[in-house]
Amino acid sequence: MTFKALFEQNPAVLAISIISTLFFLFLGVIYFLLTWNYENDQNTATVVGQNQVNLIQKVILNDLNLVYSDVLFLADQQALPKIFADNSSEYINHLAQDLLSFSIRKGKYDQVRLLDETGMEIIRVNYNKGQAAILPKNALQFKGKRYYFNEAFKLQRGEIFVSPFDLNMERDKIETPLKPMIRFATPVFDHQNQKRGILLLNYMGKNLLKKMDALSDNAVGKIMLVNSAGYWLKHWKPEREWGFMFKARETEKMQNDFPPVWQQISRQQSGQLFGANGLFAFTTIYPAEKSATPHSHDWKIVYYLPKSVLLANSNTLLIKLLLIGLPLILILAISLFKLANAKIRQKQSAEYIKKQNASFARFVPARFLRLLNKKDIIEIELGDQREQEMTVLVSNIYGFTTLSETMTAGETIDFINAYLKQVEPIIRDHHGFVSNYMGEKFIALFSNPNEAINAANAMLKRLGESNQVRYKQNLPPVLIYLGIDTGHLVLGTIGGTQRMESSVIGNTVNLAFSLESMNKIYGTTLLISEHTYTRLKAPSQYAIRFIERIKPEGLSIPLSVYDVFIMDAADIDAQKLAAIKQFEEAVSYYQFQQIDKAVDLFEKMAKQTPDDKAAQVYLQRCYKQLSKEHHDGLSDLTRTIEWSDSLAIGIPLIDQQHKDLINNINELIEAIRTGKGQEHIQKITAFLEDYVVRHFNDEEVLMQEYKYPGYPAHKSLHLKFIDAFNALKEELRDKQDKGLYLVFRVQTLVMDWFVNHIVKVDKQLGVFLSTQLEKYNRTLENQVAERTQALKEREAQKLN
Repeated sequence: MTFKALFEQNPAVLAISIISTLFFLFLGVIYFLLTWNYENDQNTATVVGQNQVNLIQKVILNDLNLVYSDVLFLADQQALPKIFADNSSEYINHLAQDLLSFSIRKGKYDQVRLLDETGMEIIRVNYNKGQAAILPKNALQFKGKRYYFNEAFKLQRGEIFVSPFDLNMERDKIETPLKPMIRFATPVFDHQNQKRGILLLNYMGKNLLKKMDALSDNAVGKIMLVNSAGYWLKHWKPEREWGFMFKARETEKMQNDFPPVWQQISRQQSGQLFGANGLFAFTTIYPAEKSATPHSHDWKIVYYLPKSVLLANSNTLLIKLLLIGLPLILILAISLFKLANAKIRQKQSAEYIKKQNASFARFVPARFLRLLNKKDIIEIELGDQREQEMTVLVSNIYGFTTLSETMTAGETIDFINAYLKQVEPIIRDHHGFVSNYMGEKFIALFSNPNEAINAANAMLKRLGESNQVRYKQNLPPVLIYLGIDTGHLVLGTIGGTQRMESSVIGNTVNLAFSLESMNKIYGTTLLISEHTYTRLKAPSQYAIRFIERIKPEGLSIPLSVYDVFIMDAADIDAQKLAAIKQFEEAVSYYQFQQIDKAVDLFEKMAKQTPDDKAAQVYLQRCYKQLSKEHHDGLSDLTRTIEWSDSLAIGIPLIDQQHKDLINNINELIEAIRTGKGQEHIQKITAFLEDYVVRHFNDEEVLMQEYKYPGYPAHKSLHLKFIDAFNALKEELRDKQDKGLYLVFRVQTLVMDWFVNHIVKVDKQLGVFLSTQLEKYNRTLENQVAERTQALKEREAQKLN
């Protein structure tokens, strides 16, 4: 099923399907774009995060290396051994001044101290807010119990102790404001290389943390510094830092907030990972890397990008896509639903119109409209008309008045409708249509006569089956009369301004009615005209017999009427079929007014086929003529034809050929009068053999040369005459007794051709060619000259 057909069939469902499809397609596009964007953001964030922690690592290591250098530099001062050797205040003061200058110059050490082997401070320089000061002797403190002293004093020359990163304590209390501190210490020796104390630098960790802040100012993510136990040394929320220093913060660990992440970070040196909370990029620093215990503790620099931040760009993209896409889908949905609604209304209207048209078609058939070149009944206007050749079938229920007397008005209508319901589909099946209903009568139109006769036979067969049922119901049979004629008629509309109806008019319709009524006279069921008979394809497929020559009212030209009956029917039709040749022989005697011979044959038939009313009718006519000496039939077959200008078509060559035909017809008529018709048959058939070749060829050459629009139909009539003539020749050869019947057949063929073709069809050709007369005469002169020359050459050959 095509898209258009599906939409028209169920627009609402299809609209929903389209919207759903587009919506899910839109979701798919969003998913693809968001996934692509998110992955791109992940990759970018990973690179940025890793670069960030690597940069901070380098800066921190650089600072720590400088501290290492400072410690070793101070421990190598020449004044130190002298102090331990002489314990001179001069050397102590001198070294204190050097350390003071060092503290001021560096500006990153909270304290620079020299402690003796017991842990007592010998020199202490404090640095606070850009100012450095040497503490007096009475302010010096004992630090012998502090872990950093004990650990540092264990070291050898050149070894450095690095304390964990923690908060500075004074007099066993955390100093406030908080001072993050890292202590670097190394042992000092006297001249005898005896360990006499330690040199201790309190590195202010805030410098390191400030550098981390400076390096991460423009970072999208958050920078954290975590010790090996998982405590935050730096967090974006300061109240969560230094959990190992405050009892109230002892749960502030990274593993408590990000358990799976911490498990991986704590086991790896560096890397990136995505967790449920976001992106983590990290690396490891060993602050005591150059100490005696390089891996005693470590820090983790962690770059953390929360998932909300990581998704921010995707969320922004999502919002943009939704702001763009949803209105478009909404607009499309509204448009589609409006279109679907319009289609539904259109479909409903179309269905209503279809029902209307179906109802109207019962009054004005669709084929009638097509013949008028109308698409719809609303295009019909009063006076629309078209002339066309068609076959007309008229049907009438015989004895309907008698039947209706036993019925009520309603039963009468029901009876007619029941009958029409049986026969109307048969007409449609044979490509015809009923143009008019007239009570018990109707008119049906067909494009060709074979379809009309096939429909008529099918109607009679169906009626026979129906009558068998009626017989079982003790109901009288229904009989119908049918008349068929073929020819030009006018289809059109007639009526007034407020009401009109379709109609067909013309002599063809009138003749079909006349033929239908003639059935009552001859006891026949289906009569067809000569016009229909000559246009049949393969007429031998039907049971047809000549019945009469008539001159219908309003027509000046006689024509033959034929009786058509069902070949495979029983009883009466079977008897008629067996006696068909005998009947036509008897009719030919009657038509040629040889009444005695006609009576003999009709009397035999009356005994053999007593139910054949046509034979009885002719027998009564014969008796009537014998008693009154008056012939009731037409005399056109026994009356000679006189040439007149009314028969001329204005083309000398064609007119001469028509004169030759008339002369031969008259000779045959005269021979029939003198009882020599059978002997004359050979001459007339020989003439016709030449005539159909020469005359038809001349006409067709002219029609082709001057592009006569009626050429195809005209040539078709020529071919039909040739077929009929060839069939007649076969019959003449096969029949041993060439009785008057065959003379009658030949005379009928020739006379009907004359009256139906020459007088009417050739006259139309003459009218057309008269407009081309001047050109035609030149052509004709050349043709005559060529033919004359050919005749002279033929005569010369005979003489030689």
